[in-house]
Amino acid sequence: MFRFITVILLFLCFSCGKNQDQPQQTLEAEIVAALNIKDIDKADALIEDGLAANPEQQKLLYYKAQVSSLRADIDIYSLFPIVKMELFEFALTEWSSINEYSNRMKSNSQDILIGEDTNQTEIEIEKTIKAIEEMDDSAIEFKYKLVYKNYSEYDSSYDSEGKPVVMGSCYVVAEVTSNIFPPREIFYDNTFLEAEGLTCDQVIASSKNKFENKEFLRREAISLYGKYLGRKKRRKESAKIVKALMSIYSSINVIKNVPKLDQSKFVNIKEALVLLAKSRKQGGDIGENAFKHQAMLAGYLLLGSLQNSIELNDVKDPTDIICKTKSKLVVDQYEYFLTGIRYLHDAMIGSEFSKKNPKQFEKAKEYLDMADEKLSEEQIDGIIDDIEDYQEDNC
Repeated sequence: MFRFITVILLFLCFSCGKNQDQPQQTLEAEIVAALNIKDIDKADALIEDGLAANPEQQKLLYYKAQVSSLRADIDIYSLFPIVKMELFEFALTEWSSINEYSNRMKSNSQDILIGEDTNQTEIEIEKTIKAIEEMDDSAIEFKYKLVYKNYSEYDSSYDSEGKPVVMGSCYVVAEVTSNIFPPREIFYDNTFLEAEGLTCDQVIASSKNKFENKEFLRREAISLYGKYLGRKKRRKESAKIVKALMSIYSSINVIKNVPKLDQSKFVNIKEALVLLAKSRKQGGDIGENAFKHQAMLAGYLLLGSLQNSIELNDVKDPTDIICKTKSKLVVDQYEYFLTGIRYLHDAMIGSEFSKKNPKQFEKAKEYLDMADEKLSEEQIDGIIDDIEDYQEDNC
């Protein structure tokens, strides 16, 4: 008898659970049907009914995100072509490799924009500077080569006996090399002296004598390597810009074809991103779909910002990109670009991509955490001036 009662109770429990799930399944089916025909208002009303009973229901939040996207005139599923764009890898880490065509073009563009590279790495240059600082004077050598001299004399006055006082003047140029200077680096010394009875031999001796002072040579060598180090660091930053230009250039056709970013609809896009980030907590299929949609929608913000900032139809090669950038529109897109980067980064946390690039990924997060929500007037003026100065000099 007891076993019979237990079976009945279990049956009733399972029956109750099934009856409770049925309304939820029906609601979801109605929401999906409304979304499929883009009946946004109906889908939204159904979702709000469901959220009234359970505000944190991740599946409903996921559907709500699709409603917000549609209100921004964005069909998330139409954004699939942007999923594997290499441009986003540049946005999330320092930079990465791009296709063979881009690599071939890159060397030409890089030479135009930032010149030739030096052979030593930054670490090697720093070690060289330290070695020169610690080097014994006896190990420092130099070679002095006279390459030009010019002598003249004139009567400047008369002595007490009425004889003319002859003044001599000499200008010499010498090439100086040293074993502590960077390879092929030459120091040019220019010396000019004038005095009564002066000869060029005296001027040459005076010029050469300053290099007998090993501290002079040491300071000059450290200064030259310091310039190399500064140039290397500037080149590294410039190289990132070149690679970014290449990634944009290789993505132009996709950028042209994404839906136009309507700035009045940004509030809907941001709402969709917030909801997708919440619904990812669901895990399973919903969490996986929310991750993909968040990445695509964030990527769309980046592409839409670029589309609004660059005259893409006039870009014929990578070096045209900055030339065809509308400086005042760049600052207008800042909030949209920053939001896109942040949510794209958030979507990729824990992904294979983030695991393969841990240091760059963490560095990007630090930058995003520190980034200003709004640009100051000084920052706006600086961005506009930098772009317009480049355009004036290079376009």
